[in-house]
Amino acid sequence: MHTDFYQQRRDQAAFKLLKDFLNDDVDLVELEHVLNDMLLHYLRPAHEWNISREHALYAIDNSEILMRLLRKMREFGMKEELI
Repeated sequence: MHTDFYQQRRDQAAFKLLKDFLNDDVDLVELEHVLNDMLLHYLRPAHEWNISREHALYAIDNSEILMRLLRKMREFGMKEELI
């Protein structure tokens, strides 16, 4: 019983969070493009910028998580017709 109650509260909290974020006129596609541009700028070799393989993989892994979050939020918004 308690498990269902807490799961329901978590679902409601997640829904409210997504709804608030999606109602703020945030363009998730544009945000994803900015994220990609920032990642490419960070990884692009430049004079006196020799990023280690470890840091490059860390940046790629984290950007993948953020891109997946943005895409899922966009899908959610389209299903709920919030955006």
